[in-house]
Amino acid sequence: MTRLCGDRVEGGVYVAIGTSDFGLPIEHFMVDPPIPWKGPQLRAPMMVSDSKGVKHILLGIGKNFYPTVPSFIDEARAMGVSKRLPRDFKPEGLIPGQSKLILVHPKAVPQFPYKVEYKCPKGKTEDHQCIGALWPLSKDEKYASKEYGAGFILQFRTYHFEYINGKGEAPKDLAESYKKNGYDLHVCEE
Repeated sequence: MTRLCGDRVEGGVYVAIGTSDFGLPIEHFMVDPPIPWKGPQLRAPMMVSDSKGVKHILLGIGKNFYPTVPSFIDEARAMGVSKRLPRDFKPEGLIPGQSKLILVHPKAVPQFPYKVEYKCPKGKTEDHQCIGALWPLSKDEKYASKEYGAGFILQFRTYHFEYINGKGEAPKDLAESYKKNGYDLHVCEE
């Protein structure tokens, strides 16, 4: 399978979450309902701190490759998550196991009234603006041109960093900058 955003790039650094028959399903990591993001469009990773001072990574999902939330989540369910980072990204201040990777999609929060049938992927029974509604909304053309707001759709506490290199090695200074912050930079020979 090829990702909608294309193949991973030689020399690229990625934050990744794999899939596993023994892991939790993608629904466990969904933000339901999506939390509106009122900040700038995320063209690069943004580090934000929560009220306890823990830093987290915010990453935007491009609507050119993933025009709907379901297009990204369905791919992540099948292939895991792999988001490219700028080469100069440093995980300074991130705390393994506490710092989250939070993904933001520009069409996560419908800005219009709608009535569609769906089952909440998180199993919630109360009436709320559920992330599950985005699946039928994405398939109905009458909602395609409607306005949506950006929002948090997925959050993960466990993730890792990968460097793509056909020779099986990462630049020493790059690997050391990750190691210094408690992360291994895994090398993938793709």
